[in-house]
Amino acid sequence: MKTTFTTERLIASAMTRDDQYELFPIWSDPAVTKWMNIEPFETVEEARAMIDWMNDQPDAIRYTVRCEGEVLGSCGFQQMTETAAEIGYELKKSAWRQRFGTEIVDALLRLARQTEWTHVVAWIDEQNEPSIRLVERFGFTPDGTRAEDGTVRYVFRLTDPSV
Repeated sequence: MKTTFTTERLIASAMTRDDQYELFPIWSDPAVTKWMNIEPFETVEEARAMIDWMNDQPDAIRYTVRCEGEVLGSCGFQQMTETAAEIGYELKKSAWRQRFGTEIVDALLRLARQTEWTHVVAWIDEQNEPSIRLVERFGFTPDGTRAEDGTVRYVFRLTDPSV
């Protein structure tokens, strides 16, 4: 899997510990973490631990997303197998509703097309309507639900991302 990718406005590179200070304000914002399945961070050390944890996952790659040098959030793949992967992404609140999510998902799907995956999934909180609409625009379809810690998440599946 590539360690960097670009879109019209964004540059994404594999997440490193150097990103902890810029990701901390994003991961400490309750408006953002509400959709991330984590509690808002209280210290930079928690951001560093999250980066270390993500980078230690053998079946994942996470990218720090920047626009004109400013960190907007992160994205990537997790639970990668020979046939499938899950996409994930989050943006700081000031970057919402500016089509950055569209650029990110498009880029992730371009990367997915370079694999032999038969499908890509996204787990999205049932109340996160903007994210649901986003993946549906790319052809993801509902494929069940998962309840975790009192939160219901929809499973969206895109079959044959190579198309």
